[in-house]
Amino acid sequence: MALLAVVAASFVAGAALYALGFRFTRGGLVRLAGQGGAAPALKGLPAGSSMRGAPSEGGALRSLSAPSSGGSALTYAARMVIREGRVAVEVEEGSLEEALRRLRGACAELGGYIAESKVVGGRAYVVAKVPSERMEEFVEEVRKLGRVVSEEASTRDVTEQYVDLEARLRNARRQEQRLLEILSMAKTVEEVLKVEEHLKRVREEIERLEAYKRYLERRVEYATVQVELREVRGREVEWPEFDVVPALVVGLNVIYTSIYVLIVAAMFCVVAVPVALLLYATYRSLRGGRLRGLLARILGGGSE
Repeated sequence: MALLAVVAASFVAGAALYALGFRFTRGGLVRLAGQGGAAPALKGLPAGSSMRGAPSEGGALRSLSAPSSGGSALTYAARMVIREGRVAVEVEEGSLEEALRRLRGACAELGGYIAESKVVGGRAYVVAKVPSERMEEFVEEVRKLGRVVSEEASTRDVTEQYVDLEARLRNARRQEQRLLEILSMAKTVEEVLKVEEHLKRVREEIERLEAYKRYLERRVEYATVQVELREVRGREVEWPEFDVVPALVVGLNVIYTSIYVLIVAAMFCVVAVPVALLLYATYRSLRGGRLRGLLARILGGGSE
């Protein structure tokens, strides 16, 4: 019975030490870093999560109007504003082609066009260009295709950039006109070649500035909307997974810790029990000697 009590106590002590995060190593009893006061829990099944897109700045769909410094809204004819949007929509299984057809039709009806289209597996990626003033109408049509997963919109004011571009373009044209006047006054072939070289560089700069100006005007005139269509397949029953390995690891660690505790207790008893017996024998011997001396004095006094 005593042996069973010792084994049971060792098991309880080992379980308690494991729960507190202690482990027996070659260096002794140590506590693992990052362990709290409770035993590590088994990993459960991951909670189901719904598809959510990255929110736009501020956590909501940003306003598509361009407010002026005075607080009143300006029209896009007065400000050079580039408008962009991104929408992700989930459609039912088997309806991806129909959703693409409706998307192209809505874009064409609003005076826009499809700049890029790609279908990969059960997803479609479309880049649509629609007139800036009709961007909201197009986004509304996209929302009707299915369940909106994420929606973002942004505006970028390029008015100052456009004004600076026009100023540089006017200066380049004046420089071109001046070089043409100088070219008409050139007398030698060398002078003509030098002027024409400068004139060539100025005209290249004019062409570059004009191309960039047309690019900005095009970006302002047509908003860019990136649409992602995701086909949602029928949901299958997900059976929970049962993994016994973590439970076995925890159980074996408790058993190992209990064995260590039992071994330490046994080694302690090997040293402590003989010492305790020796001390007890000494105590009994000394106590017995004192009792015999006391009895001898008592008996000796009585005889006198």
